[in-house]
Amino acid sequence: MTGGGLTDVHTHFFPDALLAAVDGRREPPCICTENGTRFLSFGPGPSRQYPLTPAMSDVEAKLAEMERAGITHSVLSVNMPGVDGLGDDGPAAARAVNDDMHRTAAAAPDRLSWLGVVALERPDSVAAEVRRCASSGACGVMIGSNVNGRPLSLDGDQALFDAAHEAGLAIMVHPSFPLSSESVADYRLTSILGFLFDTTTATLRLVLGGMFDRYPDLRFVVSHVGSLLPFIVGRIDYLSTERPGGMGELTVPPSEHLRRLYVDGVCLWPPALRLGTEFFGADHVMFGSDAPYWPMDRAVQTLTAVGLSGRDSLALAYATAAHVFVGGGRPPADAV
Repeated sequence: MTGGGLTDVHTHFFPDALLAAVDGRREPPCICTENGTRFLSFGPGPSRQYPLTPAMSDVEAKLAEMERAGITHSVLSVNMPGVDGLGDDGPAAARAVNDDMHRTAAAAPDRLSWLGVVALERPDSVAAEVRRCASSGACGVMIGSNVNGRPLSLDGDQALFDAAHEAGLAIMVHPSFPLSSESVADYRLTSILGFLFDTTTATLRLVLGGMFDRYPDLRFVVSHVGSLLPFIVGRIDYLSTERPGGMGELTVPPSEHLRRLYVDGVCLWPPALRLGTEFFGADHVMFGSDAPYWPMDRAVQTLTAVGLSGRDSLALAYATAAHVFVGGGRPPADAV
């Protein structure tokens, strides 16, 4: 990853290895075809699938889209369901996907980086695959907000956190098929609200469980401007003290730990990005587009409309991403 320009830390790519892993399955995750269009299904019902477009699996299409939007560098990640739901096939699929992502980024190393995937359903495979990702040049690991219906936890997923912390790899949490799936089954509520609720819950459970006490150098990235967290931080700090156990493992207000999170800027609403920047700090916020599901040019317009200048503008554009996914820690004073 190079400095300067505009770095997109939330942009998805589906390598052939992942498509091969889910093709032919009868239950989600699987590929289905309707009226000549192929869809990847991540849950039951038509609102739980998305079309497979050329920009998802064609590196030249991805690069062309970046060029049109003025994006200099992209950190590619596999969208849901990743390798969750594949059971015993998950570890082999993760290895194949990571090899494919490595080859994809290597085709344009000045323009592309990548996040690895791991089979959290099979914990015994996780540490070795995280280390393999690190040695193959991954700049982080992307995980879902739950593991095929199981909540994330520091104990249940200790292999992931131990290995990523030791290897110096960032962990980015992205929505999965939400645990609240029944209550958001209608309309487009899965995408509108269910994803954000699931990511918020997963992250807050980890933070209250003492994630940063256990892993003080961990760079943990939350999708979609921290999902709901910056909007409800007052409730979190107040209500966590109202009943015994509300603060979990923490001895300070939860907001002090929440500010240690990093977030991308995916929202398409400038006031939300302003709030996220105000709460987390510009050196903890990074530009993201959520392409190809959301248009890259709209993400650029949102960033421009926030009206940041100087150090803050450069931090969101590229400097924070360069340190989260390469160097770690806060950008030095002269970086932005």
